[in-house]
Amino acid sequence: MSSPQDPLAPPSEGDQPQGGQPPYGAQPPAPGQPPTYGQQPPAYGQQPPAYGQQPPAYGQQPPAYGQAPYGGAPAYGPPPGQGYGGGPLYPKNSLGVWSIVLAGVAFFCAGPLASIPGVILGHLALKANKEQTANNQGLSMAGTIINWVITIGYVALLVWIFAFGGLGWYFGILEDSMTG
Repeated sequence: MSSPQDPLAPPSEGDQPQGGQPPYGAQPPAPGQPPTYGQQPPAYGQQPPAYGQQPPAYGQQPPAYGQAPYGGAPAYGPPPGQGYGGGPLYPKNSLGVWSIVLAGVAFFCAGPLASIPGVILGHLALKANKEQTANNQGLSMAGTIINWVITIGYVALLVWIFAFGGLGWYFGILEDSMTG
């Protein structure tokens, strides 16, 4: 009589399938482990080709660093200074942003104390757009125009107050409201 096999016992020679394949349910080798018997490991320092890609022909050099491997997209991203973590693509975009921020501050509370620096920053932002060190021309243009309108409005207000008697008119209205 044959005894039942122990399920935890290692397989015997007769249990191995033909062709050197691992038995059904066996784990493949982990990354970094040597290949199973009969497989050729990749050359030292090289990765095997991606799924569906062909390795270079015998005697050909693999692609250089940053080149497209096997005709695909570049594998390592853009060079430094052109995005990702290499630096800002447009280092002077903040000029246009500050111009529009100063336009809002000038409109709501600070007047020409904020609109005059906003005009200056707006013009610097437009110059940066022409030099292609910024890409927010619409924002720069809006900040410049709004700051100019606010500055011209305040200049017109000051001219009206001091040259055309606006201050006397204002004080006359205040007196009439106090006595009346």
